Amino acid sequence: MFDKIKQMMEMRQEAAKLQSMLEAERIEHTGAHGKIKVVMNGKNEIIELVINPDLMGDKSYLERLVKDTVNDAIKTVQKQMAKKMSQFM
Repeated sequence: MFDKIKQMMEMRQEAAKLQSMLEAERIEHTGAHGKIKVVMNGKNEIIELVINPDLMGDKSYLERLVKDTVNDAIKTVQKQMAKKMSQFM
């Protein structure tokens, strides 16, 4: 019984470490030929979004580029986090 409690406590500690690691991770992704930059953390939260002023003219084009860049950034974050998490397993 005590072994199971100890094991649960260790799993909680590992989960807390992993969560902190994910939050601290910063991944930068650029799109639209370098005209849009997205920086995300390991929890798929956008930390920074930079858009080149040259793209401000066509609203629908800009929206599509931002959407595509953010979606690509999310995929990149997920791949990186899966790689890091596999090291813990």
